[in-house]
Amino acid sequence: EYDNDIIQKAKKRQLLGQPPGTDKVNICDEIIWETILSNIDDDIVVVSRDGTYRKNYFYLSKVS
Repeated sequence: EYDNDIIQKAKKRQLLGQPPGTDKVNICDEIIWETILSNIDDDIVVVSRDGTYRKNYFYLSKVS
């Protein structure tokens, strides 16, 4: 579940060009990522066939 705060963070992530996300129109990946970051305090493991996450592993593993 997400709220306006998550949407604002996702939009900021998109505008700054921060991964994940490759679409310049939709912010779906950004919303998913911000929702995960806002709802968990532990390490996470992302299992996905989505190349965006794999391609940006180093960046995403260092960002909170």
